[in-house]
Amino acid sequence: MPTPIEQHILVPPENINELTPLAEALPNLPSPIRQALTCLLQALQNGQAVRIEPVTTMLTTSQATQILNISRMTLVKLLDEGRIPYQQSNIHR
Repeated sequence: MPTPIEQHILVPPENINELTPLAEALPNLPSPIRQALTCLLQALQNGQAVRIEPVTTMLTTSQATQILNISRMTLVKLLDEGRIPYQQSNIHR
């Protein structure tokens, strides 16, 4: 039986030079992966923790507000302004 996918928290290493081998591998990766890892490395170099977790491609408004850390009203406003694309099934966004 496969194990469930877990959420992972990455914290910056005590020695920032430990990130160098990963940074050197970036040019050989596909562009979307390279961009994501570049963002991750920049956050770690800035001393930020990074959370990585799988999510479905379609989210409820509640899930989106939790990920974006915004209120539902703010999300609805962004959706209505067309700043975030969405699909609507029946009356629910």
